[in-house]
Amino acid sequence: FALTLVSRKTDMTDLTSTRLTRSDPVIVCRLGHPKEKARSIKSLVDCEWVNTRPPGQAGLPSNRLVDLFNNAGLETPNIVVTVESLYDTLNLVSRTDLLFLAPRIALEQEGFMDALREVRIGEAIPPADVCLVQRTAVPLPPIAGEFAKMLVSYSRMLRKGAG
Repeated sequence: FALTLVSRKTDMTDLTSTRLTRSDPVIVCRLGHPKEKARSIKSLVDCEWVNTRPPGQAGLPSNRLVDLFNNAGLETPNIVVTVESLYDTLNLVSRTDLLFLAPRIALEQEGFMDALREVRIGEAIPPADVCLVQRTAVPLPPIAGEFAKMLVSYSRMLRKGAG
């Protein structure tokens, strides 16, 4: 199984998805970044970005950054590096002038809460669901199945506590 972002346009052929939580994306920069006080995506067109995936098909969760720019009538952002690890990406952003579209929870993580800041743009950034995704026709091995059940149960407990 995988824990991943799933949007309405994600191809789920032969897959089963269980929603765990909603991803609340924000643009993050390092403390003291020259664009930290920017209030519009248009003021960020000259910036360099890091992304966890290269830009591809519009409308997919990994392309919310591209969609944000396209919805504002702007060209694709200047993604200069892709890094697959969220931790490595946040570490890179905290030490450079790169910007990143991150989950809001990243700003609350020990080691990053003092180093990263949200760039509070006025444009809405559409959320996506964080889901547990698995193949429909292939059951999980017993240990993986139990772990998946624990993750689903824990996410439900968190949602009840937040609501």
